[in-house]
Amino acid sequence: MRIVWALKSIFRYTITFSLFLWLFTMYLHGNQMCEDDDDQVSSNVEPREVQNDPFLSCRESFIQWIDQLRTEEIYDEDMEVPDEGCSCHRFGSYGPLGKETLDRRRYLLEKMNGENTEIKDQLVHCPVMSVFSFIGSGITVEPLVDVKTLGVSIHSSASIFLNSYSPYIVSFRSTRILGSFKVHVNEIYADKVEIIGQNTDFLRINSSLSIDEVNQLLSNVTYRSNEMYMNARDVVQVTFLHFEAQLNLHIFREPFPKLYNMDIDDVTVINKQVTVVTKTFLRYDSVNKLVESVNRFYPNMSIIVVDDSEYPQPIRGENVKHYIMPFKEGWFAGRNLGLSQVATKYFFYVDDDMVFTKNTKLETLLSRLEQYPKLDILGARTEDKKGTLDDNMFNPAIYMRNRSNSGYCIYRRHPKHYHSVEDLPMCHYADEIGNIFLGRTASVRKVGFDPMLDRVGHMEFYYDALGVLRIAVCDDVTVFHDRTRTQEYISHRYTDGVGERVGYKERVFYSLFKNNLKCIGGVKMPVPPKQPPNIDLKGLKVKR
Repeated sequence: MRIVWALKSIFRYTITFSLFLWLFTMYLHGNQMCEDDDDQVSSNVEPREVQNDPFLSCRESFIQWIDQLRTEEIYDEDMEVPDEGCSCHRFGSYGPLGKETLDRRRYLLEKMNGENTEIKDQLVHCPVMSVFSFIGSGITVEPLVDVKTLGVSIHSSASIFLNSYSPYIVSFRSTRILGSFKVHVNEIYADKVEIIGQNTDFLRINSSLSIDEVNQLLSNVTYRSNEMYMNARDVVQVTFLHFEAQLNLHIFREPFPKLYNMDIDDVTVINKQVTVVTKTFLRYDSVNKLVESVNRFYPNMSIIVVDDSEYPQPIRGENVKHYIMPFKEGWFAGRNLGLSQVATKYFFYVDDDMVFTKNTKLETLLSRLEQYPKLDILGARTEDKKGTLDDNMFNPAIYMRNRSNSGYCIYRRHPKHYHSVEDLPMCHYADEIGNIFLGRTASVRKVGFDPMLDRVGHMEFYYDALGVLRIAVCDDVTVFHDRTRTQEYISHRYTDGVGERVGYKERVFYSLFKNNLKCIGGVKMPVPPKQPPNIDLKGLKVKR
């Protein structure tokens, strides 16, 4: 018995020691990973917790290391050697592009950046001690219109230098050579002032005036842009003795606002402010259910249905505008057409297999968008058959992004959202939401939907909207997702790809090139859909 007891004790101690040794090894490996920030996920999300908890600060790197052991990355042919910088080493990663493709994209980027040089802010150095008082930024100049260089004056303390420099020089220079200067000189100062460079990009004033007289003269200096720049930025360098000041000028032709003229009574009538938009394809049973549900809860609301089925059929219901497109014209092309026909300030987009319920409160979404004018899109969620939130469908996602010299590395965290909207605990900011949202018509039109995405497209719209549209989603407004799939629908709908290039990989690599991405991580690996039986579909009728 003692021998058995001893053997059991030795076995237990061996297992315990091995486990301790393994955990200690993982600890040392995790610490080593935390010291290397090159591949660490951006800390923009949950910064407070990460700063306060050393475990959390290492957690993302540890998860990344684990995922590398099981990652399956998909590369383009002729892949270039990865550069030093960000990467997407997680399951479901795509990229980078091939060297030839990268060279072609780099050429296009350099050309675009060269064309947009004028719109970028230039770095301005502000000296600690200066005799100048000036407005450093905030001056907007209408193209080809004179504007005074407001706020430029010299402090009276500079008078101590005037005895050593008489006459002295005050100069104005357009550092980007986008504009010219001129100054009006009062006749009483004519013998004390010499002007060189009127109506050029460099204006020089030789003067022996007092500080007060100089300031009066400076108040009459005007700037005028040389060309019809719609959006450009210039920096004016002002020099007096050995002091310098730099003024940021924004050459900008402000567009007219786009207002919706509604009577006071119309503001409270949702039908005058919202249009329902959907894109349908081979699912007339579904889209008719959608229209019927909209008519039930919002009897007078306009509904736009865009249809690219091969044999279009009438849509049953009231207030429907049915737009027919060529067969298989495309998913995003149809959404573009529908959006172009919206005449209201807002539109509510839903897929054609969704149904309005008592929980589809468009008034709630509308009031929130009116309350928060900086929001552009406010999404809804789906519900199950019991009318409760279906947390397994259309969850939001966020994009964690880093940059390298080969483009952005973007990692999609799903399901995930940012913090809640102020005073709206049920609504959270996100980068990507489902195909159920209330949007500002004018704002979403600025982004649009890429018509190259013909049969499948979702994240691509949100890639284009990143940094342009402010998006949130609310859990307390829902629609019912009545998923319908027929064999004919599947045979057309899931021919994934872009244009003539078929396959999920082609769709992802299209975004890599278009959006200057080095790689995309966190997306689902392509799973081929169940193919319909090998039958002739030419004479097959859609299930009704």
